[in-house]
Amino acid sequence: MQRSPWTYVYDFKLAHDLAVTVNRDPADTRGFPASATQYQLTASCDNATPVQSGWLPLSSTQQQQDALTYTFPGLPAGGKVIVNAAFMGADSSLVGAGSTGPVDNTLPTAALTITESLVALTAATRYAHRQKLALDTNGNHVWTDTTQAPAAPSPNCGSGSGNLCELVGITVCEPFAAVGYTWRASSSTVQGFGSGDSGQLYQFASVSTRADPQRGYMFSRGGFSGTTRLAFDPTSATSNSFYIDPASGDNIVRQSA
Repeated sequence: MQRSPWTYVYDFKLAHDLAVTVNRDPADTRGFPASATQYQLTASCDNATPVQSGWLPLSSTQQQQDALTYTFPGLPAGGKVIVNAAFMGADSSLVGAGSTGPVDNTLPTAALTITESLVALTAATRYAHRQKLALDTNGNHVWTDTTQAPAAPSPNCGSGSGNLCELVGITVCEPFAAVGYTWRASSSTVQGFGSGDSGQLYQFASVSTRADPQRGYMFSRGGFSGTTRLAFDPTSATSNSFYIDPASGDNIVRQSA
């Protein structure tokens, strides 16, 4: 006849899910490293084997976000946990990293902010086309992924609506995540400042370089018969842009809204 033992020994292990928020480098208002193709998170708990997320693909849309989230399921609970994040480029170079530092491992959430690493430029460095600006069915600006650069348009300086005569220039402000551009074209909906004339007129606009370019859209709302130019402060994290107003016959520098 078998008898039950005097005692039973059970080994209980506490576990919980940990949701981690990874924030972009504050110095890069566009989002996460443009050269990053994948990222990985590693959670190191007290007295436990480190747990990794595995390498996660980073899409162009994710690159233009403020934050990414990942949840570690069933992580050993208790003590402290350190979560590290690493962002890698296509050539396996480290282009960004961050850490939570030791945090309480009983909480359901943790957050970290990455710091980007500048990519070394060498004789082998090559630039490739990635996205182009387009309009959706509602007329809003959107980024379209494509490795094929658009062909340069043939100038048409006729007075018919929609004729593009000249591409004047581009200006960029990386901290403000904005790109501005100036052109000369004819449009039935654009009239000259002061004169009210139509036909070939100089105009300018700007869009956001982030995931939603329409959020930063700005248009001159009219045209100039003389050449206008748009200029952004390349180092300011606030809107600090100017344009040349030739409507009166003088080139007056004005601040754009």
